[in-house]
Amino acid sequence: SLSDRTRDKIALSRQKGRWGGGPPILGSDLESLPGGNRLVVNPREAKTVREIFDLYLECRSVQKTIRRLDELGIKNKSYTTKAGEAKGGSGFEKSTMFKMLTNVTYIGKVRHKTEVYDGLHEAIVDESVFARVGDILRENRVREGKGYSNKHGALLRGLVKCRACGCAMGHHFATDGPK
Repeated sequence: SLSDRTRDKIALSRQKGRWGGGPPILGSDLESLPGGNRLVVNPREAKTVREIFDLYLECRSVQKTIRRLDELGIKNKSYTTKAGEAKGGSGFEKSTMFKMLTNVTYIGKVRHKTEVYDGLHEAIVDESVFARVGDILRENRVREGKGYSNKHGALLRGLVKCRACGCAMGHHFATDGPK
């Protein structure tokens, strides 16, 4: 079927190390090429990315790292869409910081579902730094996960895990907005 062929084509593309698309990440810019875009290192932003990883190793906490980045005035990637719309450039939140610190793109790799492949793009962060950050994130997740009390009494907090990245999922409240 068409969906099977599409899925297989995407999987093969990742196995060959091609970037999966989407908005650019801090530290990289998109280079348009026939057949798709390619990530290229943005040297100024790459320096900031390495500083963020080092800062996390120093703080050993996502929240403390975010506070320090706010104090330093360091923001997320800002870019312009193909339609000319300005995006990004905001401060970091817990979810965006965690996503950044666990993104294998920063060590020159690509992910497809649960598999990780060598990417065609250049690494920005040293693999040993990335591994140390991952170790601390896992330690913190175990310490703050199961049995951790919270003001909303969420009994499943830390027990339900994301299939893709293994992170503990949390609850979220939303409203429908004005009627």
